[in-house]
Amino acid sequence: MRAITPFGGPLRLEVDITDVANGLAAGEHRLRAVIPTWSDASGQVSGSNGGWNVSAVIEAVPGPPQRKVLAVIPLFNGSQTTADGPGPLAVQVPEGTVSSRVEYRVTGHGGGDSGSGCVGPAEEFYHTILVDGAFTWDAEALRAPGEHTLAWRISTVAEGGVWRISATYFAFGE
Repeated sequence: MRAITPFGGPLRLEVDITDVANGLAAGEHRLRAVIPTWSDASGQVSGSNGGWNVSAVIEAVPGPPQRKVLAVIPLFNGSQTTADGPGPLAVQVPEGTVSSRVEYRVTGHGGGDSGSGCVGPAEEFYHTILVDGAFTWDAEALRAPGEHTLAWRISTVAEGGVWRISATYFAFGE
């Protein structure tokens, strides 16, 4: 899950982790919350004495899985400070894949110049996603067994701007 902070207010988020849980090997696993924050001296954006309390509840529903998860492949989880992403990233599509998806999650902080009454840089932005080097988001490309690549580009990243990005590939069988 990726989210932008609520700027001092409470926030409740829910995410369905069924496919992740069904794609993991049996045994114990760890759930981690990471909240990078940057306070500003004037307290206009984040406050100078802010803090976070995090609680998590996992609701497990017994029964057969909704679909057969063949692979859950974390591709990237980090920061990007330039328009070009870290790719191309290798994606190994397993035999028997009949459907797939990529979860590409982004939060942007400081992508454009300050102005128009905004405290700190902000902008409208576009992300271009490339599969096997082509600007297409044809799901067929990530269902064919074998090695493929995934890459992306952000339209604008101002100097000092940073985008937090994660990308995960999911493959499903019959």
